Amino acid sequence: AAGPAATVALADELGRLFDQMSTAGVAWSRLDGLAPEEHDRYFEISLDFLRIARRAWLAHLDALELVEPAVRRDVLVGAEAARLARLGIAAGPVIAAGSTGSLPATARLLAAIARLPQGAVVLPGLDLDAEDDAFALLTAPATLAPDHPQYGLAHLLPLLGVARRDVMELGPRGPNGRERLLSEAMRQSETTDRWTSLATRLPDTVRDAALEGLALVAAADPREEALAIALVLRDTLERPGETAALVDSAGVPLAETAPGRLARLVARAAAEDCAPGPLFALLTHPMARFGLEAEEKRAAVAALELIALRGPRPRAGIAGLAATVAAFAPDTLRDGDPRRRVDAAGIAAASDLVARLGAALAPLFACTGKAPLPDLVAAHRAALTAMAGPLDAEDADPARAALALAFEEIAAGAADGPALRLADYAETVSALFADQMVRPPRQAQEQVRILGPLEARLIHVDRVILGGLVEGAWPPQTRTDPWLSRPM
Repeated sequence: AAGPAATVALADELGRLFDQMSTAGVAWSRLDGLAPEEHDRYFEISLDFLRIARRAWLAHLDALELVEPAVRRDVLVGAEAARLARLGIAAGPVIAAGSTGSLPATARLLAAIARLPQGAVVLPGLDLDAEDDAFALLTAPATLAPDHPQYGLAHLLPLLGVARRDVMELGPRGPNGRERLLSEAMRQSETTDRWTSLATRLPDTVRDAALEGLALVAAADPREEALAIALVLRDTLERPGETAALVDSAGVPLAETAPGRLARLVARAAAEDCAPGPLFALLTHPMARFGLEAEEKRAAVAALELIALRGPRPRAGIAGLAATVAAFAPDTLRDGDPRRRVDAAGIAAASDLVARLGAALAPLFACTGKAPLPDLVAAHRAALTAMAGPLDAEDADPARAALALAFEEIAAGAADGPALRLADYAETVSALFADQMVRPPRQAQEQVRILGPLEARLIHVDRVILGGLVEGAWPPQTRTDPWLSRPM
């Protein structure tokens, strides 16, 4: 790895691979012979490393008397399936609705429920219109399509012991044009020649229903797309009784939220010894209040910008900023220089802001040389608290709560982390926050909801808006795994 940040990213990918294999129930012996001779030697080295890392990880868990979260979940789900099987008729009515059984343990639980005398499994969105041979392609070894929306259900049906034609529909079937349109659009390449007969296979009523109320907005840029979405949502709010759902990727990365950006700016400003660029970005962040009222802070930042962040660069660090402010003499500047507008009150405000900034960043500046990771994490959190108030995992603001939780999780594992220079820690912060997603709070009776695909498929609203339908966003860009090639 090129540095600590890259090391954290690789470790994150390694942990994700461990989780995926545990979740899917894939035995580690499957790695043997996974890199045939035509593969680059790199992949054989990677497999050797994975075996070593896996043994070390399991030994570490054994020493702590812990198991992986995926293993614990599978054991609990398996225990529930066994309990229901023992109860039989005594279990009473048991209904499982909305799951596709994409996890093997969940699929086994659904199968146990389906076998109960009063058990029922309600499958969400099973395609009953696709031809049998087209549907069979989803489970055929030569044409596996794990990214297909019906893939999980196609593999679940045999576990339930039921053929697709025997699945009972709940409620009367309508024109279902939209479902037929999507079923056709998701055809695998082996049967796309049937598109030529679409006009004869679909009745006029179905074709009309497929496009009724459907609109496409081809936005020129993200801003135009956001404006179009906002207008549609606003129109829904103007219609009493109507509801709408914006379906996105189910959250915002913590690093891209306001608290997350502030955390990154604090670390970067300290690492670069208050260089003008990152310092100005930090000072103008709305959450960085330094104990001042909004107007007080705005005036102080404006004065400090004119005094120290324009023109000749001040000496590095808080001392350099303080010296520049102390030496500032507007009367010595030429007429017309905008810095002459700074009066004595402005100089005093700038000086006070520098003092507050120095006090806030002092814990980070105290981490000289290579500092222990727990010290850096604690200093970082202390600096944030001084600027934006305390962080609480129970905060009503989901982004602030997520940031507090992230710091707690990082601190819990920091004792085993390496000692880092402040500059390396600043680069690592984004990687440490990479997997934290922040979702907006929800209320039961919201007229407008923002949902991820999993939640959205289980609700009914009058308008559904799909945002970000561009390559790389949705569907997301294909991940390049550093440990295994795609065929592997």
